Amino acid sequence: MTLPILIVILLGACASAAYGAATLPGKVRALQAALAPMPSAEDQVIALAKAEIAATKRSDLLAAARFAEQQETAHG
Repeated sequence: MTLPILIVILLGACASAAYGAATLPGKVRALQAALAPMPSAEDQVIALAKAEIAATKRSDLLAAARFAEQQETAHG
């Protein structure tokens, strides 16, 4: 009586382990892609920050506000 239940439980455990092993590489690749640095986006943010600092040093507050707005739209 308990043998069929035990077989079903073992088959379910094997199936879940196989599914986990099959999907793990894809999840690792997705995580690596999400954590990878984005040089072009970082360069754009650095350029905007430098321009904002330069505008602030010149006391051009309107230009500094424009640069800040651009930076906010770049980050979403």
